[in-house]
Amino acid sequence: SSVEVKDSMLRKSSALVLQLGSLLKENFGPATTLSMFGSTVYGCATVDSDLDLTFCIGDQEMDVETKRKVLKKLSRVLRCRMDFQCFPILRCRVPLIKIENKNTDVKADLSVGNFAPMSQAKLLQQYSSMDPRFRKLAILIKHWSRTRDINDGSNLINSFCYCLLVLHFCQRVEPPVLPILSQVKLVHSGGLNFSIGDDIRQDCKVGGRVDWVSQNEKSVSELLGSFFKYYAQEFDWKETVVTVSNEKPLLKSDVQWREGQGQ
Repeated sequence: SSVEVKDSMLRKSSALVLQLGSLLKENFGPATTLSMFGSTVYGCATVDSDLDLTFCIGDQEMDVETKRKVLKKLSRVLRCRMDFQCFPILRCRVPLIKIENKNTDVKADLSVGNFAPMSQAKLLQQYSSMDPRFRKLAILIKHWSRTRDINDGSNLINSFCYCLLVLHFCQRVEPPVLPILSQVKLVHSGGLNFSIGDDIRQDCKVGGRVDWVSQNEKSVSELLGSFFKYYAQEFDWKETVVTVSNEKPLLKSDVQWREGQGQ
């Protein structure tokens, strides 16, 4: 519990979101909207987690160069404010600004037009609501990986990937803690409609309540031990990949790797 986000920090984070939302509307027009995604949305944030935010300007679609120009303009605005520190990181696949509120120490990564992670967050939010052990186990694994310097999105796997490792394990442990969502039914109609691959595609639309009660009675500490045993002794790292949407193991030979991705 010492690594979980406290209510006081959540209130400060909410205040930052409101403050940034107003600032964005002032500078880019009233149609500008700010959205949150990432671990704060699906309940797996820790005390050292940054907020993940993205904004869009109406229905405007932007290429990477336009996004860089928009963020460069925003960084100039933020630097004129006494209560913000900002560090633009524009020459990367997803340009963003790292922001820190000097008064509250709340930190955020702010991008523009970055919609894919919002679907990812909704999916994990759905799973988090189905069994509280998933969220607690994910927080423990995130904390463990950071204390051992093996959680770095630039060279190693990031926090979201660790959450997927936890999710995959929770689906494979016997009896399973969580289901594969494509194989369960909804309690009420119109709640869940998604098509999802192993890269968590944008067409994932998650909502509603799933008719699922796990028969697994293990505690979080017992599951933690089983998690390490599963990936150390049982998972076939040589031949298979981690999947959260396939009932059967997914072979590396069956995956169409994107250009630039290693196997």
